[in-house]
Amino acid sequence: MEIAFSIIRVSSEDGLRGYGPDVQWFEDVLPNAPLLGLEVSEELRAVIQEPATGWDREKFQKAVQQALELYRQGKVKAIIFPRVDRETRFVFGSFALLAEVIRVGMDVYFAREKFKLNPDEPESVERYFSKATQAQAYVDTMRDNTMKGKKRRALQDHKMPGGGRKWAFDYIPTTGRYQKNEARAEWVLKCYHWLLEEGLSLEKCCRRLEQAQIPSPGWEYWMRAMGKGRTWKRKLPRADKWYAYTLRNILLDPANVGKFYAYCHQRVKRADNKKYLVPTDPSSWLLVYEDAEQAIVTEEQYQALKLRLRLNYENSRRHAGHQYPPLRRLVFCTLCQRRMAGWTNDHSGIPYYVCNVCHYHVNARKLWQQLSNEIKTRLLEPERLVAGVRAQIEDGKGKASPKFSSNA
Repeated sequence: MEIAFSIIRVSSEDGLRGYGPDVQWFEDVLPNAPLLGLEVSEELRAVIQEPATGWDREKFQKAVQQALELYRQGKVKAIIFPRVDRETRFVFGSFALLAEVIRVGMDVYFAREKFKLNPDEPESVERYFSKATQAQAYVDTMRDNTMKGKKRRALQDHKMPGGGRKWAFDYIPTTGRYQKNEARAEWVLKCYHWLLEEGLSLEKCCRRLEQAQIPSPGWEYWMRAMGKGRTWKRKLPRADKWYAYTLRNILLDPANVGKFYAYCHQRVKRADNKKYLVPTDPSSWLLVYEDAEQAIVTEEQYQALKLRLRLNYENSRRHAGHQYPPLRRLVFCTLCQRRMAGWTNDHSGIPYYVCNVCHYHVNARKLWQQLSNEIKTRLLEPERLVAGVRAQIEDGKGKASPKFSSNA
């Protein structure tokens, strides 16, 4: 009989249903392992604790790497799971682990279903996918029901679920609500004044906050994480480093006008199965409660700033595109007679026409200003313009495009 390494997953939902690690071990693994020709022991098993609707990739990767190391030492020949469930998704969800497991020649078994997973056999793969799809559908249903219950409870109790951090407010766990932080609320008001009254940009507001040595939210996050024992290989951010994106999110938070919403973000899984938060559509936000006493700015100020930042976004070069004078594909290099391409300096925003061969360049705005005066003069002399067009037609060049030399 082959010696197998057991991987058992335990969640809070399994515990409530009486399907803990001991039940999985004594009812699934031990009785069915001999039927599969496997020998198991408590010393060669890993128990993974995780949420009912989650999948911790790092924990499973650690357990699989432990099994692979034992396989290289000749102590085990296979991996066995109590059942086909979400913990087995690593086989097809992580190509690196799958390739390594197949490369070394380890076998994968499932105790309750009593079958061996063989990627080369279509029936085995189809059976696995059928069971795994059913398990995932159950997880999705349980997650949806849980979210619906949380939303109903939040609306009934008028309490914020989870108590996410807001820079200008402090969360009170006993009441489930937010309370205005007077010191930080004063800086929010100053930023509104700088943007709406003085006409500053978000970047300049960030520089003023840095000059005042106001700790950034990012620095506070790092400090809380370090207090929990987390470490990082990369360099920590500066304590007073502010970013325009962070400040924009703080100023446009509806809590500044006394409206407290929940579920404004959702978790999205990337290709490497890691999750990150992305903003959701405002129409899907859940208004838990309103409290005018905790408002920092008026509704008029909030809407004015929202309009100001939206116009800045729409009119920026990054989103509106670079604006060139109407001479595209009409400017040619005086040195090599090749067509010059448009290019904009990202720092100054000045457009140029550049020759990709000679690297000769000319300011597009100055060139257009110089030519536009000549064009206006020609338009005021229709006889001269008609004579030029007639001459081009007679020479058979009526369809030719005019060329402007860069030394015009």
